[in-house]
Amino acid sequence: MAEIKLPDGAYRIEMPIPFPLKSVHAYVLETAEGFVLVDSGFPSIEARTVIEQELERVCGSPSNVVAVIITHFHPDHSGLAGWLEEIAGCQVYIHERDWLRLEQLLAEEDPSPKVLAPELAAQLSPELSESWRRVRQDVRRLLYPIARPVLVAGDEVLDFGDRSLRLLWTPGHTEGHLCVLDSAERVLYAGDHLLARITPHIGAWYTSGENPLRLYERSLNLIEELAPRFAFPAHEAPLEDPAGRAREILKHHQERRQAVLSAISAQPRSAREISEALFPQRMDGFNQFLALSETIAHLQALSEEGAVRSSSIDGQRLYSK
Repeated sequence: MAEIKLPDGAYRIEMPIPFPLKSVHAYVLETAEGFVLVDSGFPSIEARTVIEQELERVCGSPSNVVAVIITHFHPDHSGLAGWLEEIAGCQVYIHERDWLRLEQLLAEEDPSPKVLAPELAAQLSPELSESWRRVRQDVRRLLYPIARPVLVAGDEVLDFGDRSLRLLWTPGHTEGHLCVLDSAERVLYAGDHLLARITPHIGAWYTSGENPLRLYERSLNLIEELAPRFAFPAHEAPLEDPAGRAREILKHHQERRQAVLSAISAQPRSAREISEALFPQRMDGFNQFLALSETIAHLQALSEEGAVRSSSIDGQRLYSK
């Protein structure tokens, strides 16, 4: 396969992150009105050094950035946006739902009991609760606050002179995940919505009342319909056939539903018991957290679809066939 090249006037910046994927990509788009950045990187000294040097090389100076579009609130994507806002006076665009989550993440008061989905919160062991507290504390310590966010709802078109960027609301990985479509080039800057090698984490984290898996599958259908030429994700390799990759991930989640069904016995089982059957390998606390939230998302979808029964016994949600 030939190398997939970025359009003219588009550049990729690769920055280190302290997670298994090792690095995250931000994309710089040159426009008649200045430079637009899609995502900003993790708020570490190492990542800031890289992006500062690369913006000097590509833009002449970080101060020539006129806008940052955050695909979602996770710190490897939003972490340096506040720093860029401060030094460049640029606008920072973020979906209104993800702005709420970012505010809750930065709140002084621990929001876990009010914010986490009740079923997830009820399944947390003391060790998992402590893991969540430590992660949140570490992120709060590092993040640069965003002073004047521009909140969007999705489907806005941002015109920067010669380049028009459409903000696609693609919930699933987070409630307010955005992809950025360069309509003229038919190129998608996909954040964590589509990844080439792995599937993004889809978990029932929050109390929004909407099942994240079903939202994500609708978002994948949108990419199928739009069928962009290429997609440039925030991690790893670009995608030559984004619509085809969307179909592959849809198939994966149907297969995952079957794996969840196989882990449910005739006797009612909790989400935690089912998660431990699905992910028997030993994992650290936060990866157990991810496995549990993913399992709950699939169980909720199966329950809504009538494939499993759910009941509440002594305040605990249980599932059976």
